[in-house]
Amino acid sequence: WAATLGVHATDNLDLGDFWYHWGPIWLGSAITSTTSIAPIAALLIIVPAIIDLAMVLAAGSIVQRLTRWPAAVCLIVGLASLVAVQLTKAIAVLSLGEVLHFETIQHFRTTLAEAFAYKFEAMLMLGAMAAWLWQRKALAVLLLFLTGVSAPHNVGILGVTAGVLGTLGLVLRQRPLWQ
Repeated sequence: WAATLGVHATDNLDLGDFWYHWGPIWLGSAITSTTSIAPIAALLIIVPAIIDLAMVLAAGSIVQRLTRWPAAVCLIVGLASLVAVQLTKAIAVLSLGEVLHFETIQHFRTTLAEAFAYKFEAMLMLGAMAAWLWQRKALAVLLLFLTGVSAPHNVGILGVTAGVLGTLGLVLRQRPLWQ
């Protein structure tokens, strides 16, 4: 985190940087090095806005490719799908209150490293899926490569998912699943 946060990262001397999940840091560093925006502002304000916008656009693009609906409707559905993921998480966390005898609000917030890193990789994976669906295979491979550089285990998850879909396609004799 020191790459973009600079002196702000020296307050926490007990933690070292991870070797992966650096995508948001690279983005924040690019913003900081090309503008006069302070590193902490780039990371906390600009990077999340870019990631959120890219995720909505990618999700909307996937919806449009699968449904052929108008672009505005697809963007709304893409946005709603991303909100639904957060809503599902919120409902799960709120239900913990019935089991735990203390406040559950601390389970809503995750660390910056976790929240930004996984959102960044989700953005790359959504982008890769959209590119693949739109027959932009080189872009899809590039985005998957970047996802692998940022966090190798995400590519493993995609591999397992592709394997399951491929096997189901062969068993059910449905070519689109294994193609």
